[in-house]
Amino acid sequence: MIAMRNVLIHEYDDIDMVLVWDTIQANILPLVAALEKIVH
Repeated sequence: MIAMRNVLIHEYDDIDMVLVWDTIQANILPLVAALEKIVH
């Protein structure tokens, strides 16, 4: 995820929005589950 952040911050003119969207869709549910464990 750090590598993706660096690309988004420093190479924003070369961002593949399909890849970004696929990454969001693939990782959002595990992220929500992890955050719920922290909060509860």
